[in-house]
Amino acid sequence: MKSSAQKMQLASLDDLFSTQASRDEAQREKVQEIPLEELHPFAHHPFKVLDDDRMKDTADSIREYGVLVPAIARPRPDGGYELIAGHRRKRGCELAGLKTMPVIVRELDDDASIIIMVDSNIQREKYDLTQHPNYKYLADADPKNAFDVEKYLSARLRLHAEDAYEVYEVDAMEEGDA
Repeated sequence: MKSSAQKMQLASLDDLFSTQASRDEAQREKVQEIPLEELHPFAHHPFKVLDDDRMKDTADSIREYGVLVPAIARPRPDGGYELIAGHRRKRGCELAGLKTMPVIVRELDDDASIIIMVDSNIQREKYDLTQHPNYKYLADADPKNAFDVEKYLSARLRLHAEDAYEVYEVDAMEEGDA
């Protein structure tokens, strides 16, 4: 009898006297101001953040308007956060003299983190899909065939469908000719 009583759990006062709406609100993602020193680079991030003219412009913009789009990070087991998307924003904050940065913290596995990182980077520029440094990461993280990955990347880049087909056809011809 003693062991069954030890396994019994009682609801907390918050659970007893809160509404479903307040419990739902507690579960929603929120933008948090995270100290920059607690944000660590994503291990699979293949890009270098350069202190070039574009970074100077980013820092100037952050200085004037703040960070307009929060970064995305995940908790690290040993403390702090792993920055999934927002490496340039973090560097811009450092150059602008800020101590914190707005971040959405999510529980993400490696595959979801890679997909978010790829997605956030390819939205900025137009890339040759098959030469994109994250093409392999995305193909590995989401086990679709190469053509499906190209269609996904094309949609994210807002390219026309025929552009994706041309890239695919050129690659297929080169492989067949070899």
